[in-house]
Amino acid sequence: MSLGIAWHTVILFFGLVAFAPTRFGDLLSHPMPVADYAAAVARIGSIQAREDSIVAPGGGSILLTHGARTARIVVLFHGLTDSPLQYFPFAQRLFAQGDNVFVPRLPHHAERGGHFADMGRLTAQELRDLGDVSVDVARGLGDTVIVSGLSAGGTIAAWVGQYRSDVGRVSHCGCLMSRGRRHAIVRSQIACRAGRRTPLRKHSSWASPSVVPPPGDPRQFEK
Repeated sequence: MSLGIAWHTVILFFGLVAFAPTRFGDLLSHPMPVADYAAAVARIGSIQAREDSIVAPGGGSILLTHGARTARIVVLFHGLTDSPLQYFPFAQRLFAQGDNVFVPRLPHHAERGGHFADMGRLTAQELRDLGDVSVDVARGLGDTVIVSGLSAGGTIAAWVGQYRSDVGRVSHCGCLMSRGRRHAIVRSQIACRAGRRTPLRKHSSWASPSVVPPPGDPRQFEK
């Protein structure tokens, strides 16, 4: 076989792989909503306790509450390779306006001694589970659940908009799209047509939240 034919064969092969449908397995929602505020806070507390053994200081899930259910609970999913601190300044602004706010940590992120290669262990099922669990606890923290996310977090938000009808509003920015089995959570056409995409509010920091760490441990604050 000549070099030219071999080269065209390789190009054809990878072209077919790129456009072949990807099997995503079971990415349907398995909702188990928490209706009670105290139970929701306790469940998030248990998540944070498990994170303590693996997460770098200040890199765990963040919960800002007013000590009771509020009219709105906002769930913010941070981006790939980042941490909940990415959303902390924005979460503070929402909290100051009366909302309870939950910023969960994506799996394999902000781990002590972690490496960029660790992101390769991330699976679609893990992102699906994070979306489900986050909405489940949010149901106990407020009357209307609002979800938003950036990058990989935006993909989770899009999945929530598609599969969780108990969420009042979804906004996503810069969804991460991949045809790989590990990083893809939904097909791009599903993510891009996810429902209830009305923006939360207009903020100058909306498109690019600050990532400057706040002083002290911001993970859980009750007013």
